[in-house]
Amino acid sequence: MSLSKNIIYDSDGVKKSNFDFHTKQLEIVSLNLGDFNSRLGSNIKLNYNHIWNVFLLESSNQQYGDVFVRHISHYLAFYNDDEWLESFFVQKDLFSIQSVMFNLFYHIKDDVEYFKQNDELNSELNLFLKRFDNSYFPLGILSKEGSLYYSQEVQKIVDKLKSVLYLLD
Repeated sequence: MSLSKNIIYDSDGVKKSNFDFHTKQLEIVSLNLGDFNSRLGSNIKLNYNHIWNVFLLESSNQQYGDVFVRHISHYLAFYNDDEWLESFFVQKDLFSIQSVMFNLFYHIKDDVEYFKQNDELNSELNLFLKRFDNSYFPLGILSKEGSLYYSQEVQKIVDKLKSVLYLLD
């Protein structure tokens, strides 16, 4: 298993505890962290506490770090549930992404001038597009079919948002 150089962890502690569980956590987060850092041009670094099974930001000033930590915690909470159902996870996650998109979509459509002048909304729009455009899906937790379906559906969500971006020109 190849792990991101951006994850610090106690390898001896992991080896002495529930090794398979912790290595899977590290693998999932490593895959998604690499993808996230690549998409956003960030360099988020995490510290894994195997005792509490949490990933913490190595430093609090990492751009987008809180966003990544919240989202990966969400993925792991679903994935680690004894009653994990891929279809349920996909449905809930896509609904969440779609809700964010609708917020941006209607802000743009209903008051484009306000949107143009609102740095917070513009930042949220840029983050959304960088995160989810171009075949995004969570890595390491979905089947091949689930990954394909997820990426197709998330792209439809992104494309709907892109349909109003001309208003910002």
